[in-house]
Amino acid sequence: MAQDKTRVLNFKMTYISYVSKNRICEGDFCIAEYASPERAKEVLNDMFQKYAAGEKEYIMPEE
Repeated sequence: MAQDKTRVLNFKMTYISYVSKNRICEGDFCIAEYASPERAKEVLNDMFQKYAAGEKEYIMPEE
């Protein structure tokens, strides 16, 4: 679920998640914005770890 709780993303599709400045983006749109690029990287890493562990859902932290 996106940080603003208005979108749910299907990770079975082939999208690439990436950090752009202090935002996490998925495909052509950003799904979350954080106080710093470092925090965005931490959240992206957490997303990856949960996905690698077989988690089926992830809710973006607000901070």
